[in-house]
Amino acid sequence: MKKQLMIWLLILLGSSIARANFPGSNSHLSEPDSLKHKKKITDFVRFKAGVMMSSFYRPDISSSNGILTNPLWSWQAGIASDFFKRKYHYSRAELSFNTKGAKEYFTSDGVEIESINQFRNLQLSVLPVVLRAEPKKINPSVGVGFYFSQRLSGSSKTGINGEKVSEDPVSLSFFDVKQDFGIVLNLEVMYKKHPGIEIRYEAGLKSQSTLRDIKNRALVFSFIF
Repeated sequence: MKKQLMIWLLILLGSSIARANFPGSNSHLSEPDSLKHKKKITDFVRFKAGVMMSSFYRPDISSSNGILTNPLWSWQAGIASDFFKRKYHYSRAELSFNTKGAKEYFTSDGVEIESINQFRNLQLSVLPVVLRAEPKKINPSVGVGFYFSQRLSGSSKTGINGEKVSEDPVSLSFFDVKQDFGIVLNLEVMYKKHPGIEIRYEAGLKSQSTLRDIKNRALVFSFIF
């Protein structure tokens, strides 16, 4: 009798462990486990694309010195992945392609010079702290982090007194620093998980020239899907 009771207890204990470790063991009655737990690639990686409005920050030169800097409009695209997800915060890593630069106008001794500089970059952004409201249909979040970019190519064009701008290799050689890094401030609004919209401000901390202090500034508008 005791031996039979022990056998039944072992059977019950084994079935309990099996149910605890394999909660989907009865899923064949409703839905295959492989389908039930199948995830799309967008659950791990999100795609983003949008426009970028960039300019140069020159602390040693301003409009009073005869220079006016206008933003350069361009596009940017990349992929993003969220990790360390919690209810109210998570982290994010992104890899993107963008174009940064500026349109500048100089006036000196009656001569007007238009300069257009644009540089194409591969950029890695890491936002270790992204805070969000309690997950609902509309999910706003705010994040802070940093970026590092490597210049892939660039061009400089110059025009004098309203003439058509043309390639200017001398001006291009002036921007002799190929790397850039800086801080990122991010505001995002998602509908459920996606799609969503994002507004980002990037402030470069590294000068793009060894001759003058010229740093990148950018405002980015992105769609996430």
